[in-house]
Amino acid sequence: EMPGEEGYPAYLGSRLAQFYERAGRVIVNGTGDTEGALSVIGAVSPPGGDISEPVSQATLRIVKVFWGLDANLAYKRHFPAINWLTSYSLYTDQLS
Repeated sequence: EMPGEEGYPAYLGSRLAQFYERAGRVIVNGTGDTEGALSVIGAVSPPGGDISEPVSQATLRIVKVFWGLDANLAYKRHFPAINWLTSYSLYTDQLS
């Protein structure tokens, strides 16, 4: 198979999409009409914190919420170490 960007497999984006698409409302098997919800929280830890690498970029194209963690905040014992300047949500209209 042909390698994709930076040597990652060309199917990286579709595999990540399959993983994240498992989240959502579900019908519980064997219980009739009982509904449930499945949440998926993924963690991406790129080398050196560089989110421009292919796994991070493919994840950002799929997910609607991204919390950017900051090592400097963690070293200062500020938890959760979320850097709000690198984080975003596409759900802001629903929160208004």
